[in-house]
Amino acid sequence: MNNKVSNGLKLTLLFSSMMTIMANAVIAPALPLITKSFEHIANVAILSKMIMSIPSLTIAFTAPIMGRLSDKYGRKKILIASLLIYALAGTTGFYLENIFLILVFRLIFGIGIAGIMTSITALIGDIFNGHEQSKFLGLQGTFMALGGIIFISSSGFLAEISWHYSFLIYLFSIPITILAVFKVKEPIKERLEQNKPKYVIGNNEFSQKTAWLIYISGFIATLLFYLMPIQISFLLIKMDGISYSNIGIMMSVGTVAQAILSSFYGKIKSKLNFPTIFAICFFFLAVGYSMLSYSTEIWQSVIALFISGMGVSWIMPNTNQWMLSLAPVEQRGKLLGNVSTAIYLGMFFSPIFIQPFTAAYGIRGSFFSASMMLFALLGIYLIIGWRYAKKGRGLTKA
Repeated sequence: MNNKVSNGLKLTLLFSSMMTIMANAVIAPALPLITKSFEHIANVAILSKMIMSIPSLTIAFTAPIMGRLSDKYGRKKILIASLLIYALAGTTGFYLENIFLILVFRLIFGIGIAGIMTSITALIGDIFNGHEQSKFLGLQGTFMALGGIIFISSSGFLAEISWHYSFLIYLFSIPITILAVFKVKEPIKERLEQNKPKYVIGNNEFSQKTAWLIYISGFIATLLFYLMPIQISFLLIKMDGISYSNIGIMMSVGTVAQAILSSFYGKIKSKLNFPTIFAICFFFLAVGYSMLSYSTEIWQSVIALFISGMGVSWIMPNTNQWMLSLAPVEQRGKLLGNVSTAIYLGMFFSPIFIQPFTAAYGIRGSFFSASMMLFALLGIYLIIGWRYAKKGRGLTKA
């Protein structure tokens, strides 16, 4: 890791990362309670799940805009503004009693996530290079997972008091905002020049074909992985002896696995190319989902969640570094915004995509159906990875 980068800046990037990919899922343990609270409203089962998924729609449309703004006006300004939006809009569920108003503010909340996501990932690309970049992206994945462990389990305990209290978790962005004000510096021009992409295709030309493969990979991966936080609380609550706080703790098991494996991303990236790493992610998710579809005991579900969490661990760092390896410096924010669009569109469409399978086969059947899709994707991405290996592309170089 670059010793010239201050520890304060590193911590700001890492703490900010904790509030991104799992931000929507923070309220997952409270979803059954929210559904029950608004059971008099038509289609409440879908509406309650949309509280978790609808920010992804805003992120999908605003991430490229936030990325362009960070390219034009600087990463720090966008990061601070986004952290404030995150806190103000995220906590509205604490005092609102109207599910439709909550949904409106969840849309605004998504703007905050989009700005945080694009600005911090662009900063990582600006500051770090080669193997250092892989290591830091792996560390970022670890902190994202730690955020899931801390926030989702805390949300479960708060939901025991009231589902409203789960929304207070988003106040964590306030101290991070203060940290960003004092610790984040815009990268100097010389460092940006040093950290140009190392893995360009052809004669230093950006490859739209490869970019679309990255977008599709991010979309598919999150479309299927987000099935877990959306559906799992409804599966677990039917088991004997399960409380809402137990759901939060059990969901955090998957993020423990994610935290452990994310820290090894730098090492795995030095050995394998980007598509092959996606294939490994799909394998673990497929096995975990298959086990969830058959689990009837708590201990079985815990093992299945741990294995599924292993599958999630490298999705974000792999998607982000794949784009960082190609993106021209002056378009870094915009292209990372496009990646965020693909990822969060996957999150938004996840409950819509899986609903027909849930209606036809139940929650267990939906996990089994997803596992079969993931096994098919495993084969496809192994072939793509083999083709990349033949061309000598996609390995990290120091």
